[in-house]
Order: sequence, then C-alpha cells, then structure tokens
Amino acid sequence: YILEKNQSRKDITFIAYSFGSLVAIELTRMLEAQGFNVKLILIDGSPAWLKTVKQQQLISESNDALETNILVGIVDMLAPTMSAELFIEFKKCKSWEEKLDILLERVPGNPLGFSVENMRNMCTCLYRRLQAMDNYDVSGVSLIKAPIVLLKSMLSMVKSLPEDYGLSE
Repeated sequence: YILEKNQSRKDITFIAYSFGSLVAIELTRMLEAQGFNVKLILIDGSPAWLKTVKQQQLISESNDALETNILVGIVDMLAPTMSAELFIEFKKCKSWEEKLDILLERVPGNPLGFSVENMRNMCTCLYRRLQAMDNYDVSGVSLIKAPIVLLKSMLSMVKSLPEDYGLSE
C-alpha cells in the first residue's frame, strides 16, 4: 500500500506511538532497503522501552501467568472490586479463551459500552502485542538510517534506560 501510494516520491515520515513504534521501525527498515528516505517521530516508544515497561508492569514467569496478569489488569480498570475474585477464577483456567470468557461473563454491564465481540478483540489484541514484544529481537539486524525524533513524557515510567530509550543501538 505504501509503495503504491508513494510511487512519485521517496521521502516518508512516520509518526508512531508506543507499540506502533515497533511497526514504524520495521516499516522503515523495509522501505530503506527499497531506496526510500524515512523520518521517524516516535512518541514514548522503542523496543527497549516497551520491553522494560512490560517487565516492570507485568511480571510473569510463564505465558499462563502473563495471560492472568493482563486480564487482572483489565479487571482492575473496569471493576476493581472483582479483581481478587477473578484472579482466583483465572488461575483455574487452562486457556486464554477460557479466561477471557470468564472476564466477559463476569464484569458487569460492560462499563466502556463496547460490544462483547469488541471487548474480546481488544483484550486479545493487547495479549498478542505483549507476546510479540517478548519475541521481538533486534540483535543481528542492521541499524536504520532514518533520523528519529523521540517525544517522551517528562515523568517516565522507566528510569533505567538511556536518554534515547536505546534507539541509537
């Protein structure tokens, strides 16, 4: 799509936020290989930043624990008084789908006004993105040439990363 829409020009700027930064970096890598000049504007996002936030916010020793932690985090936002009870229920489940069914059945009245199908898709999308971050490995790939502008919060959730969130690596 990008190539089709930009046949007459070779300069592209991507603006990406959070997880979208990974997508923008990978698109940049592909487009640079085809001769495009790319500029990146990243808002609170880099591979190292995302992995660090996940490790700090969702401490999980297994995929099963990650699933449970994600759903408990969602319950904490939607129906905090149910978190402890649903945590116990989630621990009894054998699959993501089973846990997700419990969340969708038990959280009262869908406080965000989304359909059950949309809630299911949003939860699963979040889960898959977190899995993708675990599997994302930039070691051994060539550096991109694109200049990067990093916009970040003054109050960062992550203190252990370099000023550029590891983007120069």
